[in-house]
Amino acid sequence: MFRIPAKSKNRRKQPAADAHADAAAAASRAQSLAAAALVLGHGGRTQPREQEQGDNIGDGPAPRGADNIQKTSKRPRRLGGEGIGGAGAQSTQAAATYVKMSDREVDARVLAPEKLFHEQLQAQAKALGAVGHDALRTSYRSVDEYIRTFVPPLLEEAREGIRREFQEAAEQARAVKACVVHSTKHVLPTGDCHASWAKVTARTNAPTNLDRGSVVVVTSHLPPTRGMDSVVSWVASMRSKHQDAFFIYAGFCDANVLGSHGDVPVRLCVADEVGKEAPPGLALNSTCYVLHGGPLATLRREMQALQDVSRLKSPFLEALLRPTATTRSSGAGSPPELPLYDQFREKFEPMFNAPQLEALTSAACAADYFHARFSSFNSNYNSQIAVGSYMPERFSLIRGPPGTGKSHCVWGLINVLHTVQFQRYHANLHRTLLRIDVAARERAAAASGQEEMMDSLTSVTQQQKPRLLVCAPSNAAIDELVSRVAQRGFVDNTGRQYFPVIARVGGQNAALSQTASEVAVETRVNRFLSFTEQQCHERWMWLQAECDRLDLRMKLIYEELRRRIVDDVHDRSAIGGAVDTPPSPSLGFVATETVETPSSPPFSPIGKSARPIFSPHKESPDAASPPDDNARAAAPAPAPAAAADVATRKQEPDPFFGVFTKDQLVMEFFQAYQSKDRYVTESKQLFLLKGRWTVGFDEQRCHDQLEALIMDNAEVVFTTLSMSSKRSFQYLNLEFKTVVIDEAGQCTEVAALQPLQYGCEHCICVGDPMQLAATVLSRSALVQRSGFERSLFERLQKGMGDDAVHMLSVQYRMHPSIREFPSRHFYHDRLTDGERVMQAAQLEAMSRRPYQIDPAYGPLRFFNVSGKEQRGAPGNSLGNDVEASVVASLVVAVLVSAAPGTKVAAITPYRRQKRLVEDTCRRFLLARLNGLRMQIELLRSRGIVKEEAPSLEKVASMCEEHLSNLSVNTVDAFQGKEADVVVISCVRSMIGRRNIPPPPPDDEECAPAVESAIGFLADTRRMNVALTRAKHSLWVCGHAPTLELYGGPSWRAFLNHTKTARCFVEDGGTYVGRSIGEQQQQQQQHAVAALRR
Repeated sequence: MFRIPAKSKNRRKQPAADAHADAAAAASRAQSLAAAALVLGHGGRTQPREQEQGDNIGDGPAPRGADNIQKTSKRPRRLGGEGIGGAGAQSTQAAATYVKMSDREVDARVLAPEKLFHEQLQAQAKALGAVGHDALRTSYRSVDEYIRTFVPPLLEEAREGIRREFQEAAEQARAVKACVVHSTKHVLPTGDCHASWAKVTARTNAPTNLDRGSVVVVTSHLPPTRGMDSVVSWVASMRSKHQDAFFIYAGFCDANVLGSHGDVPVRLCVADEVGKEAPPGLALNSTCYVLHGGPLATLRREMQALQDVSRLKSPFLEALLRPTATTRSSGAGSPPELPLYDQFREKFEPMFNAPQLEALTSAACAADYFHARFSSFNSNYNSQIAVGSYMPERFSLIRGPPGTGKSHCVWGLINVLHTVQFQRYHANLHRTLLRIDVAARERAAAASGQEEMMDSLTSVTQQQKPRLLVCAPSNAAIDELVSRVAQRGFVDNTGRQYFPVIARVGGQNAALSQTASEVAVETRVNRFLSFTEQQCHERWMWLQAECDRLDLRMKLIYEELRRRIVDDVHDRSAIGGAVDTPPSPSLGFVATETVETPSSPPFSPIGKSARPIFSPHKESPDAASPPDDNARAAAPAPAPAAAADVATRKQEPDPFFGVFTKDQLVMEFFQAYQSKDRYVTESKQLFLLKGRWTVGFDEQRCHDQLEALIMDNAEVVFTTLSMSSKRSFQYLNLEFKTVVIDEAGQCTEVAALQPLQYGCEHCICVGDPMQLAATVLSRSALVQRSGFERSLFERLQKGMGDDAVHMLSVQYRMHPSIREFPSRHFYHDRLTDGERVMQAAQLEAMSRRPYQIDPAYGPLRFFNVSGKEQRGAPGNSLGNDVEASVVASLVVAVLVSAAPGTKVAAITPYRRQKRLVEDTCRRFLLARLNGLRMQIELLRSRGIVKEEAPSLEKVASMCEEHLSNLSVNTVDAFQGKEADVVVISCVRSMIGRRNIPPPPPDDEECAPAVESAIGFLADTRRMNVALTRAKHSLWVCGHAPTLELYGGPSWRAFLNHTKTARCFVEDGGTYVGRSIGEQQQQQQQHAVAALRR
């Protein structure tokens, strides 16, 4: 264990054929991109711009390396440089060097009306067409080329987000009528962002909720609540109809307007060039409508990470731009075993299967190489590194198909990384502490030795203390990992449980779990901000006293250690022994701490509800003491005279710490040192807080610095990708050399760049490209041709080769009948069933579950339903009433017949169908329960039974109890979740459609990013997610002819599979209705018989 198998050696290779193919493809792309840029009318940027102060997010301090930004002259110009691929009309070789844009210039490029609401631009972009994933590039020749590829689609995606927010606000009738009470006569150019801005104050006649800095859209005409195909087409029709009387502009709200009437100050981008007058539509007393357009914070963070990609460390940047194919084979390049002890292996290995162990071991070895290259802990490890026999890749890829324990594997990976790093950290602290100058005892200034040693310990703490940054695209994914670490803890090198210091950054606007809230940085900062001045002063004084006490304790321990080491040196010199005192092996694995118990402080920011995770580590009560120091016993027997002298000195009593061994003294010193380190960190926080009671206090800056201090003290920081660009990260005085990105297939490549900007040396991407990708709103060719919606995981997998990916192949979720098709069609038949899945399948074969009594309700079924699709709110989404009724019938039948606690889910790709299924399920369930109640009342009135029927309130309560086991959601929202029974509603049907498109060719695969006749239902990744959520039963409802003609090879293969396996029900609606009716009748008869008894 913890040695990569012989086949797992990494070696770079680049076939010559691939290089020629890439060159030809690049030349072809350059021509097409140049032509596309000419069609769109965008020129390349040739005039550089001076970098202004405050361009970073929130006007915080500039990131590292800000001095390297070019400073050149300002020159107003039209907004340009957004051709596809960012190359404008020039080729890549001739393009000018990319110049970083400020936040204000980014805002102008997004909000300029010529770009945000321009119909001709959108039509021309769509006319260019899209390219398949196989045609997308995998490497980039330069940083400029990389940035220019992603900047245009990133801006276009932000525009599409504003359009969607505007359309949704219009459909929900959230437009607020207002009157312009103040407007600038002329537009105000701001700095050098090359756009025209007008300051307007609109007085609303209804309550309005707008946050400062959020995007608002101001228009002269009220947008319709229904019938709006797209915002761009509506704007074009209004301009054609009303000419100059119509206007629509986007900008920012300049104040917080929370549920009140009054003035709304906004800054509107009215043109993409300076020097124009304010449009007449913004004159005083003119009427307008204000709608919410969403925030741009995500765009700014991703744009900053993209434009700062050149600041990544050179070897890591090279691997990012040009991933090369790797081969895993036997050879001398296999890494040495990680320094983990047998106690750890015995406790840790049984928790994982073989593919999981191989994946996390390979990733941990690669990450540990870059973290501990200069560590002196393991000489064998460093010798192999020195001769260059092991050179891992900068990226590790772990692929986790559904149900294979991906989150569990990530927990184990973090455990191994943290344990190994803490082992080396403590070993280096131990060596530093025992590196005492023998001559220091003879010097008068003996205290100088302690000062030098304390400086060395501080340096070790700052440079080698475990630092891990763990990210995921969503709050739900990151909170799942936080809960696992906070509740289960880690396994240390002795096989005992311990809890690392963790911090959860961000999520203050999300519904965090209780565990995540307790370790959230925001929660802990708010505790500090709730201090009164008196509490702050009392806590400060107590911390100073404790630091003085710990200083004295460390001084006494140091003096005793120095005395013993000097005695050892003299003893060994007298007997001819070695002068070295190697550290005891036990100290290498000390990853736990006994917390100091001083007198109770007057006030604590943690409070009585503190959990073990708030302290650096908490040791188990029965933890064994370190073994005795046996260095002297191992020495050769002394000469008679020298032995007598040594015996005389040993009989002298040791002052104060005389009962402790040397290793125990080291442990005492470590505990005092780490306690003081915590107190010093808290003192810094209180020092910042004391500024609240002074003039000119900046609360936001203090808040960010408090967050940074908490993160600086943490060993594992959890956050979402977006929050990893939060301003508080700019105040950190440390680097995260290892970054773990969970669900790496669900984020765009630009989003994945954000956590890599803090000194990353190795990145571990965990995900599954065959499941849902990032949600990209824009269907423009600007987005599709650039590969913007493709994940970093997917590009690296294509560049490095499938052999570089470690796949988790044992699944523990699906019944074998459900697993068979996804494994064969999506994963090349590599998925196998875990032991517990096989056991559960055998039990089901002997005794079927209550909802599987009828043969039509087995583990896998497809019900052919002839319904009609319809569009409607929300968001002009699709629904199918007939299909919703069939799905609800199946769901209700399971809820009333299954054992208590059986989890049922109904999922669909469309939001409108989700609402239909929810309403229909509730209606059907109430009707069924009321029918049973009425039948009991009838039987009681005839004297057949004496039992009273349940009241209407009781029926409603029973309905809610059943519905608590039901989850109705979209496929996208249900990714990462599971249920005992899953019913899928496909919705799409060509029945009743006027314009039926011709079916695609049989050999054409419906790519996930390409719209087809059935929309994104043809996305194979969405289909894979839907088919892999069920544990025991999976029932699919859809119109088989539509899926067979327009669903592409994946849906056709699934239909053929269900027919071959005899799981296909031809007339699904009729069959379900008949069988449900029979089942309902049988249940009522059983209920009556029970009442009679």
